[in-house]
Amino acid sequence: MNNESLILIGQSEGMSLRDMSPMLILILSFLAGAVQMIAPDRWIPLSVLSWRSRWSDSNTIGFSSLTFGMHLLLGVALFFALENTLKLSQYGPFPLTLFAGSVILGGTAFRMKRFSRVRSILSAPFDSPSSTAWGGVTAIGLLGPSEVLIPVLAKTLQMGASPVSVILAFTMGTLIAGNLMVGLGRRAWDRPFWLPRVLEVVQRDTSALTVAVGLILGVGFLL
Repeated sequence: MNNESLILIGQSEGMSLRDMSPMLILILSFLAGAVQMIAPDRWIPLSVLSWRSRWSDSNTIGFSSLTFGMHLLLGVALFFALENTLKLSQYGPFPLTLFAGSVILGGTAFRMKRFSRVRSILSAPFDSPSSTAWGGVTAIGLLGPSEVLIPVLAKTLQMGASPVSVILAFTMGTLIAGNLMVGLGRRAWDRPFWLPRVLEVVQRDTSALTVAVGLILGVGFLL
């Protein structure tokens, strides 16, 4: 095999890898959306609200999906605001990874600092629509925007992939994993042993931080 043939083979392999990149980023976006929902600060407030309000499974899924959708829409809006000012899509891999680490750790720290407000959901008398609505606003406020989506979208623009497809893949991962975690938590709280211990562990432990570090490593691989 001559040198010219080797060059052609190398070029064809490179083209194949580039062709696979959009599909790869969709798969990784789905996984990133799913993994972020493992962090207790993302699903415990909604599971506690559903449990205290005695919602049905369909009502729980509906409200959780709406809340997670708002969580993602805020993340998309925040990304485009940052893109217009900081031009994130023009960052190199290392600066973008540093930025991703900063926003993920910052978002996690913000939610954990406000996590004590979950106890206000526990103590509220959910005997009227207004009190349930207040609990919903509290849960949404605890969740905030999806900071994990920001570096993923920056990488998407760098690769020339479709932001809409990536947002949809990320959303699917978020909704599937998020509703699963909320449903499992809601059933666990029926057993008096679990809820106080989980809240205690989350507030004193580094469980959310551990997930955040894992997300940073995963997003860093993507970037």
